[in-house]
Amino acid sequence: MIRLINQTLKTNGMSEPPANEALMNAAQACSNRRCTWRHALDNWIHSPGHFQTMIDSRCDCIGVGVTQYDDCYMFVGGPNSVNFYA
Repeated sequence: MIRLINQTLKTNGMSEPPANEALMNAAQACSNRRCTWRHALDNWIHSPGHFQTMIDSRCDCIGVGVTQYDDCYMFVGGPNSVNFYA
């Protein structure tokens, strides 16, 4: 999932942010709770709010959580961001 997100970022002139353990853990915890249901990357690209978050240059790291139920969460932010989901 991170590889696909990074491809999207590169296509839009953005650099690839490093994966961040805290964001990965938060995204996975949210995905495990099945807070909402998503169809992964295409929905994020076609959702203006999600897409703007994805390409926000202030976000310099990424975390993704995926479950076997096709839930998928992407968290982006700074490494010192407050994590409300962990």
